[in-house]
Amino acid sequence: MPGEAARHFIDLDMYPDSMSPFNSSYAQITARINEHFVQLHGIGPWNIQDQFWALVNAMAKQDHTRIVRIAGELGHYIADLHVPLHTSSNYDGQKTNQRGIHGF
Repeated sequence: MPGEAARHFIDLDMYPDSMSPFNSSYAQITARINEHFVQLHGIGPWNIQDQFWALVNAMAKQDHTRIVRIAGELGHYIADLHVPLHTSSNYDGQKTNQRGIHGF
């Protein structure tokens, strides 16, 4: 999954109710909608899943350097998706005349 920026968010409001990203794998959702749409509107949940399995793999190999790096990244990605502005296409108030709210 390319694109670091897309790993930090998901625009939940852009998905139709019938295509919840939480009920579909990355492969399933990109088959139903095109991959460009999914990348444009964020891949946060799928990235977290990938990072989790990478952490499990690093732990199984007892690769302490990778464990620390992946655990830190995973924590960051999880924290991002707990910020309401990282789960909406109105992430910076641009749709509600509140531009700059993300940085505020």
